[in-house]
Amino acid sequence: MTDHRSGPGAHAGGGIATGVLISVMIVVAAVLTRSGLMSAPPEFDELYHYLAALGWLETGELRILDGSYTRAAAYTLTVARFLDLTAQDSLAAARVVSLLPGLALPLALFWWLRGRAGGLVAGIATGFAVLWPQGILESQMLRFYSLHVLLFFAGAVAVYAVASGQGRTRWGWAIAALVLLGAATLLQVTTVVACGGLAIWLAGRALVTVNPGRRWAWGLGGAVLILAALALLWPTGALEKAWALYRFSPGNAVATRDYAAFYHNGLRKVYETFWPLFPVAVLLALRVNARLTWFCVAIFGTVFVVQSFGAMKADRYISGAMPFFFAVWGLAGAEILQMARRRLPVSQVMTASILVGCIGFMLASNGFLVSSVKLAAGGGYDTKFRPDFSGLTELLKPWRDVPFLATTNELHMVAELGDYDVDLRRSAGWEAEFDPAALFGRDPRTGRYALRGEEGMVRLLACVRAGVLVSVDEIWKGNRIGGAFRSAAAAQGIALQVRSAGALVAVRWDEADPSTPQCDGVPEF
Repeated sequence: MTDHRSGPGAHAGGGIATGVLISVMIVVAAVLTRSGLMSAPPEFDELYHYLAALGWLETGELRILDGSYTRAAAYTLTVARFLDLTAQDSLAAARVVSLLPGLALPLALFWWLRGRAGGLVAGIATGFAVLWPQGILESQMLRFYSLHVLLFFAGAVAVYAVASGQGRTRWGWAIAALVLLGAATLLQVTTVVACGGLAIWLAGRALVTVNPGRRWAWGLGGAVLILAALALLWPTGALEKAWALYRFSPGNAVATRDYAAFYHNGLRKVYETFWPLFPVAVLLALRVNARLTWFCVAIFGTVFVVQSFGAMKADRYISGAMPFFFAVWGLAGAEILQMARRRLPVSQVMTASILVGCIGFMLASNGFLVSSVKLAAGGGYDTKFRPDFSGLTELLKPWRDVPFLATTNELHMVAELGDYDVDLRRSAGWEAEFDPAALFGRDPRTGRYALRGEEGMVRLLACVRAGVLVSVDEIWKGNRIGGAFRSAAAAQGIALQVRSAGALVAVRWDEADPSTPQCDGVPEF
């Protein structure tokens, strides 16, 4: 077993000049893979930060219409100040705030592993990081995800330095770890899970370093402390609240609440070879650097297992752990290459040819490479989550006389038209934001009303005599909102006119009944 600074390729990185040259190559590769979607249509949640940042530029507050968006306020303020500094106001310019940490992550991973395990290990792991589809997406999405991954990675590296270092530098690393992990937690509460992986590794390392005859005592003492902490927390209700949060999912996410194989199947789809062989990679990595391997496995394994049984699931919830997955494969890949060099009884040219062929086959048989190339070329994303509203003004030109605008995509309406009157929601998921017994609720983020389900739509149509609903094709053709709206209109004998362009759909209604509007229980929009 090699020490923490040796192993396959430990000296393959050359000197500082070579490292700088490789760093430039990494940045160039990262830019090439992370620039294709900078001008792509936005995902819905991106617009919260974008519109709030524009609101700050205009009013000095994180405002969207008559509401405010304060989640991850520091991130939104960073976006606003960046736009102010660059005198830009486009979404593409705002996305640079996410792009920069996305470019920094592969570079940080390379330098960390180069110092701990050598250039070959670092190069392989960095290759995975550059061609990481989810990382490519997050780097071009105006959300705090790429920044969160970088902050947690840097914080975890600082923890590793504390455990591995000596003298006064450990205090500096400890302070850095607290600041970085604290900032990551403020951005994403799931950081607590990843910190649990760090705690497991630290506890295991402590047990390994103590006198073997006293390990049982230390282990028993640790268990007693954990039980005592749980006993103290139990009466406060904190554990119950934590469990409720862990198992909470809104009505529109119940399909994956108990889907424990969500991340397993996602990784199997993207890394068809590398994910099933991950246990083998761990064994090979242990031959290179056991301490570093256990560190990476503790973080990745904890996040993977805990998030798999959590109610809320999304690929981004394990993004912070993925650099450590890549690190394990970097260690394993370096060991495989060294074994091949030592044992293949052929010339170096033939050995290199065989290795290149094997690597090419491995890459071609895994979906992440194809996905990365598509994303780099400006495609490969799910258009369902990125409807293009750029043609909305043209679509609505014939109906400019209609004074009332309803929508299913309120933030897109603000971005394109500047305002809307009411947001139509399906019943599932309503309880996560509004009074579950109410049909109408004011969204604090925009200051505009939302309504729930078919009954709310019936009330709307009975009160508002004429208006236009702006939606997208998939929602309009579905039953939960589009079907409910059609049913509500049919029940009152209201004829609907439909115009469409691309994924956009505009639906006009005009009340034929000249009687007095029935607005009981309907708020003033």
